[in-house]
Amino acid sequence: IDKSLLESKEEIELYDEFIKITSQTYSSYELELDALMRLSAPLASFFDNVMVNVEDEVLKNNRKNLIYSIYKSFYNIADISIVST
Repeated sequence: IDKSLLESKEEIELYDEFIKITSQTYSSYELELDALMRLSAPLASFFDNVMVNVEDEVLKNNRKNLIYSIYKSFYNIADISIVST
């Protein structure tokens, strides 16, 4: 993720919160998951206000890398794709 390519306040806020959360050490998976769940509002704002699949390939890939990094952080704790509501 190249921070210099982040344009909108929503993607900058999401990136900053993600870095803040992932730079910490947690004593349990539960605490780490709770911290990652704080990304819910910034993620919603990002998807509501930022177009990921833009024509600029560099910008598009940077945005996809941000989302993938967040997904990977969740996946490192558990495969949340198999959790149903």
